[in-house]
Amino acid sequence: MEYLQMTLDDWVTMKERLKQDLNGVAESFVRIGYTLRAIKEQKLYEQDDYENMETFAQCEYGLSPSTVSRFIAINKKYSLDGNSEQLRPEFVGIGSTKLAEMLTLPDADFELIRPETTRESIRELKEFNRTVPGEGEITELQQVIVQFYKDNPDILNGIYGAGIQNTADLDELVYLVNPSGNRTYRKGLIFLMLYSRQEGLKIKKHGQSPDSVSWEYFLAITKDIFDSSDKGKKTYEAYFGIPAAPEPPPVVEVTKAKAEKVAPAQENLGKPRRKPDFTPEQEASEDRQGEIGVEPAAEEQLPGQVETGDYPEALPEDYHQSEAEANNVEFPEAEKQMVDMPATGGVERTMSILRELLSVAHHITEEETDVLQMILTKAEAR
Repeated sequence: MEYLQMTLDDWVTMKERLKQDLNGVAESFVRIGYTLRAIKEQKLYEQDDYENMETFAQCEYGLSPSTVSRFIAINKKYSLDGNSEQLRPEFVGIGSTKLAEMLTLPDADFELIRPETTRESIRELKEFNRTVPGEGEITELQQVIVQFYKDNPDILNGIYGAGIQNTADLDELVYLVNPSGNRTYRKGLIFLMLYSRQEGLKIKKHGQSPDSVSWEYFLAITKDIFDSSDKGKKTYEAYFGIPAAPEPPPVVEVTKAKAEKVAPAQENLGKPRRKPDFTPEQEASEDRQGEIGVEPAAEEQLPGQVETGDYPEALPEDYHQSEAEANNVEFPEAEKQMVDMPATGGVERTMSILRELLSVAHHITEEETDVLQMILTKAEAR
């Protein structure tokens, strides 16, 4: 580096310019690195009585030693001739964050990076370079293209669905494959960078420098592989033998019981029991129902009572239905077996039993439920 003879004014101007560059646009990082490099190499920090560069940068600008080293490395790698204030033309517009990310890339990989290349793509490329090759890894462009379409069924079906045949349809092909204008794809030992129609593609094999590939060549390989399976929008299925999208789970239709065949007790089956609203006097009475000699009020819900909408009837105390009875009830034919109903109390008891049987209708057949409902209807009519 050429050593500069400077006055005190020159030194103050240099420091002020450095401060402005630190707060300026991203492209100024080359000038920042150049200035920091000059201060360090010429020990200009001693003019302000600092012992070393680290103390000077920290006290004057709040820069850590690692940040200073990064700026200087950026200047060495990306400045014109490796030692100037000017950014090399090929890096204009990329931005300091991505250029810092690129510091560990081989110089040969720089041609893969564009201003629109994302930081994530750069990191993916760096990870690809660090990968240890394994046996049986994909090494040919044709294999990568097959895998690309296998991972992107909509693109393959879109190309053949649109009838893309030759270079006259190339713009449509590029749009389907790379709508954003910048895309990466990695498979095996090959890393692809996809660009615009004019720029084409870059293919990098592991451990080698990138090569250029045209979109015309990409289309030719595509047609060579898939034309024999051309089924328009079903080409993916024809070639790979699998659906382009996973089958949706089957829809299970639940058959609902007909409304006219649902007994009142069935409508409330499985619903939580609702505690009635009581007045303070009723609540006090309820608390005493368990005591000997105390009878519940007539309008209150009784123990063992089944809520059945408009029919809150109480079951008789001596009625207990077994599981076997619920599952194996034999019903006589309704018209032949109807008998004269007993007096009022007996009718209510019979109706209550019938409703309870209907409340377990999920254990019996629909035909048996119909018979029970018919008997109950005739009993209520009496």
